[in-house]
Amino acid sequence: MQIAGFPYQTVQFDRRGAPVARAEVQAAQDQVLAHDLSDLLVLVHGWNSTIDSALERYTHFLKVARPLLDGELRPGFQGRRLGVVGIVWPSMRFADALQIPGGAASADLRPLLKEELEAAQALFADAPDSPIPAALEELRRNLAVLEDRGSVRRSFLKAIQAQLHASATQHQEPGIPDKNLKDSRVKDRLSTPVRGVVAGDVQGHAAGTLFNGPLQVFRNLLNLTTYYEMKDRAGQIGQTGARGLLRDLRAVRPTLRLHLIGHSFGGRLISAAARGPDGDPPLPIDSLHLLQAAFSHYGFGEARPPAPEGYFRPVVTQARISGPLLVTHTKNDLAVGLAYAVASALAGQNASAIGDRSDLYGAIGSNGALNAGAVEMTLGNDTPLDFRPGRIYNLHADMIPNHGDVEQPGVVRAVLHGVLAG
Repeated sequence: MQIAGFPYQTVQFDRRGAPVARAEVQAAQDQVLAHDLSDLLVLVHGWNSTIDSALERYTHFLKVARPLLDGELRPGFQGRRLGVVGIVWPSMRFADALQIPGGAASADLRPLLKEELEAAQALFADAPDSPIPAALEELRRNLAVLEDRGSVRRSFLKAIQAQLHASATQHQEPGIPDKNLKDSRVKDRLSTPVRGVVAGDVQGHAAGTLFNGPLQVFRNLLNLTTYYEMKDRAGQIGQTGARGLLRDLRAVRPTLRLHLIGHSFGGRLISAAARGPDGDPPLPIDSLHLLQAAFSHYGFGEARPPAPEGYFRPVVTQARISGPLLVTHTKNDLAVGLAYAVASALAGQNASAIGDRSDLYGAIGSNGALNAGAVEMTLGNDTPLDFRPGRIYNLHADMIPNHGDVEQPGVVRAVLHGVLAG
């Protein structure tokens, strides 16, 4: 299959990281040999629901890339042959309505909560070992009377506590203190207006109304459960299935350059693939590109109290990326900022700092990679770019208008410059 002149192959994984069809892995290996590829772009989506929507996103990215490769960047890529693998993994489409405009919190949230509840049930349908599916079903049965059902909230909170205790993310990022997951604290922190949810009050967002009301408490808790599940799942698939795929591809051509490009939770997936499990043999990656990634802004950082060493710090200290590591970030990305605001509020962070660089629970897609010695740059469509191997670059990319629209020409151009330097 060809997309915009690139040889392309999809590889799908299940929630545990096993290939859905081993034939797809073989087809990806065959593609490397048949087209004598020198470089492979590995594209990974974030919250998504179908293979079709993932393919649509990948097609958009490659169509933006093609004229850049045929024009401005043609001399640099002379003699290099690029192919593409698009990874598809089971996440969910996270509602853009997370970005509640001013005043909406006073409206009836029940239809929105119902929609998000159904999406969460679909996400957890293949997780029978989790306490969450039963708790979600109890929410569904009581949706009409949730405001009067403190017992439902307590039951749901108990399931969330069990989920977080078993969560890899809770141990790999600054975790929510267990004492703050008590019902009284949850009600107080998620039903009281919180200011500064996204630093800078982007586009007049009425942060003060974000957490108002009993239904919003349930909605924030629901968002928290799906965020943790998708981050855990992305990490598991990255360390197992995606890393195994990369080894398989290198096995057929040891000189193949690997360039990992992940959006949202896909950024966590590719970071986990680059890091690998503790004790795993090295797997050199040639460049890593995080487009509005949904994990901690301390993920690559050294320990600087109160922030612990980032889980992905070995990617930096052990030089697991031979080329550059690019991180786009913008306050326009309310979805990432607001998602982390829930954890910040539950943890008792100073409300005025929630979402900014001083927030222990801030997101890399909001603030870039912190405590990691990153080079700070403001990215424009024509910004001079000269990325160096082994460096991290925080690209302040306000050209990205929201969480999803990362295929902006300036962003794709930066990624291709990163590939060129890898």
